[in-house]
This record gives sequence, structure tokens and C-alpha cells, in this order.
Amino acid sequence: MVTPEELLALATDVTLAKVIRATPSPIRNSGGRPSVEYEFEVQERLLGPEEQRFVLIGASGKTRPNPSSNDHSDKTFWERGGGRLYNDPDCVLRPNFAVGENYLVFRGQPATWRSFEHIETVRGKPDTDDKWLSYAKDKLESLRR
Repeated sequence: MVTPEELLALATDVTLAKVIRATPSPIRNSGGRPSVEYEFEVQERLLGPEEQRFVLIGASGKTRPNPSSNDHSDKTFWERGGGRLYNDPDCVLRPNFAVGENYLVFRGQPATWRSFEHIETVRGKPDTDDKWLSYAKDKLESLRR
């Protein structure tokens, strides 16, 4: 339950990445949904170690409500505790992702409801007008100065 400002101030690893593979995982979880290993290809590194690909363990099934805007312009996203991700019944975040789609991924702690946000694709590229992506880039740039 943090604000966007707090999440960005605490961030150590932020990447705009595309999901290139989703494989059922043998890793068991107590959330009730099957685990999935998602492989990402880095589109743009905003903060953290340089790497071309990384893997996250999430889950299958819907973990996100339908957004009220595709570009993160809705007011509720920006409120404290906002975001578009559900916790599993055991209160752990196990996001689902769609192969071929882009996400703004915050790895490390704290994991929040904003840590794995879908970024729409426009003309084959991540939407540069997305409010969350633009805000994160600007804020992280100003924190590095």
C-alpha cells in the first residue's frame, strides 16, 4: 500500500519488458492457481542491472481487473494502494502475463499492485504516451540526478 512516489523512491530494478514465453512451472504455491514461469525480453532498462532477459514466476488465471483506462489515466490507479493486480488468497502477488505483451516491471521489494503493469502496444511498440510509463521514466531520471 504505497504511493507511486514511494514505489519509485524504493525501486532498484525497473524494466519495460515483453513476455516472450509462458511455461507451466512445477513450483507449487499455496495460492490455489497453477504456477507459470514467464520469460521477458528487455525493451528498455530504466533502473538496475543490464540484462537482455529475465524470468518471473507468476500464476495462470486472471489476476487483474479490467482497467478503466488503457493508458493509466484513471484516478484510482494513482491513489495510495492503487494498481491493477489482485493478491492471491494467501496475500501473495502472483501476477499473470500475456505472451507478446509489454509490462513495466518493478522487481525486488516492495512488490505492490503497481509492480507489474501492462503497457498497451501501439503500432507494434509500447505506448510512449502511457501515463505510468512516462511518469516512471521522468521520476527515475530526476532521482538519478
